[in-house]
Amino acid sequence: MPIPSAILATVPLLLTLGTSASLLQAACTDEVQNRWLQGCLATVADSQQAANGLAVDTDRVFVAERDLAGSFVRLCEEKARQVLLAKYGWPPAAADGCSTEKRVEWLDACVQDARAIVPGSPRRAIADHFMAEGGFTEIGQTGFGHLRCSMLKIDVTFRLGGGPAESPDDVVQSVETYLGFTAFD
Repeated sequence: MPIPSAILATVPLLLTLGTSASLLQAACTDEVQNRWLQGCLATVADSQQAANGLAVDTDRVFVAERDLAGSFVRLCEEKARQVLLAKYGWPPAAADGCSTEKRVEWLDACVQDARAIVPGSPRRAIADHFMAEGGFTEIGQTGFGHLRCSMLKIDVTFRLGGGPAESPDDVVQSVETYLGFTAFD
């Protein structure tokens, strides 16, 4: 699936840092973090697509078994540095109020919410930090997006609690955590 042009159009703006005094004063809010994450995810997906010449699965751009937050932030900063050095000849500066440490801390807190959903958890426990996403699903298998970190996703397989319909008493069988764009199937 190609990366939506509306997302790609935001990448230069999101990566061109340090040009506005108001950005220098910005607080490191969830909104700021999500804008950064969207731009970085698009940059990573674009570089993966350029590297292998194939379309990237934008539903599932970045998966890591361990240290998803730290691994992604480091990868993203490296990609941003490469883009800015190639385009402008200078490295990026954090101008949106968020340091590398704040980015890792924020993303890791969201990842910990995902890691708290383990086999044996009831479906109702997911609603504390996630909401069901659109797209094609099967009974017993659902994708969810994090409420604070919109690009953090989990795919959950359930053992149905009784009957063919979904229920808050369904039990989690497996969970996969990753970063990706929202499915609009």
